[in-house]
Amino acid sequence: MAIKLQLACRLGSLHDLPAMKMLFAETIRATCNQDYNPTQVDVWIQSTKKDDRWSSIVLDQYLIIAEISTQIVGLCSS
Repeated sequence: MAIKLQLACRLGSLHDLPAMKMLFAETIRATCNQDYNPTQVDVWIQSTKKDDRWSSIVLDQYLIIAEISTQIVGLCSS
């Protein structure tokens, strides 16, 4: 029997920043390790510490959060 998961999309908020940063870092670790060396991956992940940059994504851009069961599984901004 297949489990049906419901994907929900909504506008992002400052409250989402910790989960957004975590998802960003986990995604880089999981998908970029074949194309970048460990030092490059670590430097890229360090960008999650730039709070001004991340706050501006929420405050100055149109941010969409994708969730399944209240867990953030994706995001996009423009």
